[in-house]
Amino acid sequence: MPANLTAGNACSLWEPMTTLQQLKQLIEASSDSELKTQAAALLTAAETEVSGLGEEKVALLRKRDELLGKLNKFKKFEAHADVDIDELLQIKGRYESLDSESKSKYQKLYDKDKTAFDKRLEQIEKERAQEKLDRENEQKTLAAEKLKTTTILELSKPEYNVFDPEQLFMLVGSQIRLSEAGKLVSGDEYKEVAIADFLGGLKDQPRYQNQFKANGANGSGSIPSQGSGGSGTVNPWKKESFNLTAQGRMMRENLTLAASMKAAAGVK
Repeated sequence: MPANLTAGNACSLWEPMTTLQQLKQLIEASSDSELKTQAAALLTAAETEVSGLGEEKVALLRKRDELLGKLNKFKKFEAHADVDIDELLQIKGRYESLDSESKSKYQKLYDKDKTAFDKRLEQIEKERAQEKLDRENEQKTLAAEKLKTTTILELSKPEYNVFDPEQLFMLVGSQIRLSEAGKLVSGDEYKEVAIADFLGGLKDQPRYQNQFKANGANGSGSIPSQGSGGSGTVNPWKKESFNLTAQGRMMRENLTLAASMKAAAGVK
């Protein structure tokens, strides 16, 4: 028996079947075979129809219970009698419209700010890249100046007999570098050549032989002995004859003369 059927419903459902059973018994007791055959056919059709009605009734009862359950579930959402449903729908429409407009407005502001931010970010990145490049160039310049000054001072030493250290540096400076230890060398990190050996090799090359003076000879920028009185000596501290190489050599070979030259040029 279906769960949704009461005892009364069940009895009323099966009452037609009881009547059909009585008719069936009467037909079986009849002696008229033709009437008996026709009645049996009608009885079978009636039984089928009654059976279908019973199943349909059960399905309808189930659907009714389902709808009643949904109704009870949503009763708490029923609108008050004084509430105007149309007005509620209008308010809902205005709210949705306002929300859409606000979203569009703020989206435009966001897009505008994002575009400005992206441009500024791109500008900052370019500025930083340029600053990095400037620092690298400055470091290269300082390193090149340091290498030049250090090399010229080294080439100015009397044991190398270099006529003009600045000129020689212009010719071979690209082959000289400062090692990690801060020493002047030639060659790469796998085969370093000391500066003295490098210069010795240059003296053996015809193209560089004129850059070196013979041992004991006075060359360009040489400083006469103090006994000569310094006559004809160019002052390397004066503006018109300023020469760092000659200054370095004079400071090493004759401090007294260097001091007088600096005083004459007004250098403290």
